[in-house]
Amino acid sequence: MTAKRATPGARNSPSKRLSVRTVEIRRKQAEAVRLFIEGTPLRVIAERVGYESKAGVSRAIKSVLDRSDSDEADALRSAHAERIGMGYRTVLEVINRQHPAPTIPAAMDAVEGAKWVDRVAAALEDRAELRLRAVDRLVRLLEREARLHGLDAPVRVQADGDTSISVVFSQALNPMVKELEA
Repeated sequence: MTAKRATPGARNSPSKRLSVRTVEIRRKQAEAVRLFIEGTPLRVIAERVGYESKAGVSRAIKSVLDRSDSDEADALRSAHAERIGMGYRTVLEVINRQHPAPTIPAAMDAVEGAKWVDRVAAALEDRAELRLRAVDRLVRLLEREARLHGLDAPVRVQADGDTSISVVFSQALNPMVKELEA
């Protein structure tokens, strides 16, 4: 087995050494991610870490996620997955909740009976609407989870007139593709 030679742009090559400014930016980003994982509001993170606005914090967190090889990105994805799981369980409770059947009053006249039927129908409609809204939330949670884990990773294949074919993978698949190419 032959040893692999270091290629330009390799992880530990001098060209990849980080500047002092980059190190400080990444320190701030890591702190922002840590606070975000703890549930700190974006406005508070901006104040504590030194970002000008909530948008700056959002950009910092997105930047960490874009660096798929960072521990902070893994921690953030894990925290997001946990939050999605909590939402999923909550929504399923709403969908599966058994509501007691309405009790029929012992004696009522026709007017009271009609009002009772209207109340029961409205309550059943409200329950159905609640379940449908819960299902909509569930779908959104599942879509978010799929994006988080790259399950809906778009793959674009482009074939030229010759024999070359280029394939563009989503960000989530890039580390696997690079490993296969090595």
